[in-house]
Amino acid sequence: MEGVPVDLQTKYQKLAAEYSKIRAQVGVLKKAVIEEQTRNSELKDVLKERDQSLRKADQEMDSLTFRNQQLTKRVTVLQDELDSFQIKFKKGKGKSSGGPQPSDYTNNVIDEEFQKKITENAELLSMMHEKDLSYQLQVSEMTERLEKLQHEVQKFKKCNNDAEENYRAVIVNLQSEKEKLETRLSAKEKELQKSSSQLFDLERKLKETEEGLRSNLDAANNIIINHLPFADKRLQELNELNVPQLDRRRQAWCLHLVAQVGSHVGDLATGLSDFHTYTEQRVAASSGSLSPLNAKFSAHLKDNARYLRALEQGYREFQNGLENDIIVALETIPSIQKFSSALSSYVTYLQKLLPYH
Repeated sequence: MEGVPVDLQTKYQKLAAEYSKIRAQVGVLKKAVIEEQTRNSELKDVLKERDQSLRKADQEMDSLTFRNQQLTKRVTVLQDELDSFQIKFKKGKGKSSGGPQPSDYTNNVIDEEFQKKITENAELLSMMHEKDLSYQLQVSEMTERLEKLQHEVQKFKKCNNDAEENYRAVIVNLQSEKEKLETRLSAKEKELQKSSSQLFDLERKLKETEEGLRSNLDAANNIIINHLPFADKRLQELNELNVPQLDRRRQAWCLHLVAQVGSHVGDLATGLSDFHTYTEQRVAASSGSLSPLNAKFSAHLKDNARYLRALEQGYREFQNGLENDIIVALETIPSIQKFSSALSSYVTYLQKLLPYH
């Protein structure tokens, strides 16, 4: 991340590491919650099985209770029969002491059967009491264990919710930091692109400047080599040996160019003279009598031949001076001052005519 400060990058890496650590802890907590939920479901299954066994025990207890009630009724019936028999026996004994008496065997059988029923009833009551105690103990254990598991589940849920809230806050902070860093990175990238564009333009301008300077240097070197003679400041005698360079093809081209310019100057002077004459004739033909202003303008127009003739004569003298010399160079060409003065005079003449148009 170029352009981003080192402290922000370090902070971002630290936040990313904490985020990874917290995500790992979330996975562990989720796994623990899932395991506890699995254990809870298993305990619910066990509790369901215990409920089924308790229902079965209740059914057995109900059966034993019913059996006990039957035995109790049977004992009650036997007791009633015994009581009625004893009453009858006493009445019979009072009526006739010599009558038949119940045998000891019958009494013993009844007593044994009665004792047996009492013992069975006591055993059934004891068994029912034990079943009841076992059932209550199991229910108490299951209830306590279920409450403990529910408490642990609530605790894990609370821890999970707290962790999710903390992680959510951390995620929001990380996203905010990420957005800020992305914004700064985008700004830095734009600045980098702008700087790159400016650098490219500067390099292009520098290259163009170097090429222009190189071209100017080559031209200057060419002028120095071709047109400037060797100058020795210490020994003036050596400067007398300087021989100017001569290129006959270049000399012919220069003379031809000067001749063409002379032809164009002559044509230009003739054309301008015709234009001024035509203008003067139009001014004269525009009205019968000329106004003072038009008369002055007409006089100026008639004076054009003097300036144009001087212009053409000045260039012709310059051209004749070149044809008489053999070498055409900056040091040997004749003066062009006469042509320049004639051209300057003609420009002044045109400035006189300008207010009349």
